[in-house]
Amino acid sequence: MIYRRINIPHSRGISRWSGTITFEERYTGITGKSERHVSASFINALPTLHRNIETTDFNFTDDKGTGSVTYHGETIIDGKKFGTTDCQGSGQTELHEVVVDETDNVYHFHVIGPACSGTSVSTLDGKTEPYGPEFTDITISDRPLVNKDLLSGTKTDVVDLGGDLGTVTRTTTWNLERSANDVELIITPQNYDNWLPEPGKNEVTVGSVMNISLKLQGRNGNPLSTKAKLLNFIF
Repeated sequence: MIYRRINIPHSRGISRWSGTITFEERYTGITGKSERHVSASFINALPTLHRNIETTDFNFTDDKGTGSVTYHGETIIDGKKFGTTDCQGSGQTELHEVVVDETDNVYHFHVIGPACSGTSVSTLDGKTEPYGPEFTDITISDRPLVNKDLLSGTKTDVVDLGGDLGTVTRTTTWNLERSANDVELIITPQNYDNWLPEPGKNEVTVGSVMNISLKLQGRNGNPLSTKAKLLNFIF
């Protein structure tokens, strides 16, 4: 029996990705200052969204990675410190969305950092209250697409809050690489050993036809995590 194995490129939004993302946020203003650091790392992660499956339960495991987060904030009014907040965390992150738009040559992604938990302490009376858990959303939108298999860059945004309220500076650095295709199309001709081409009786009569079967599977026969919506063949 003859069969042909073809790698199928992932359509947008359902590829697996590996890489790292870091995020830094600094605020300085009349009400105080704060600093946040987040890192996330993924290995062969499949984004939460755009899986083309019928479900309302997005409690997946293959969209997860690992990371860490720290936060320190100080409340200062008229030069006097009123309180501090500190939190930290490590563990699960989520590759929520990756969209590569080859039509408009742009891409965007959304990552959710690990939970940050800690305490807020009043410097006036020493009272301590729990803080968190808090999750950081890291989003990059409409970045120019240079290589559809490698999304990499650094972006810094400075937001002026107006007046004496201060500024917020956010810097994101990312390097995401598309994993090797993990979907294969198996094309199997039926009765290949005995089939011979035969012409029709005339120009409008169809000759002999070879039937083929198609099967999508994960690489090495693994189960598929997504479903195909459309297959196009050009002969």
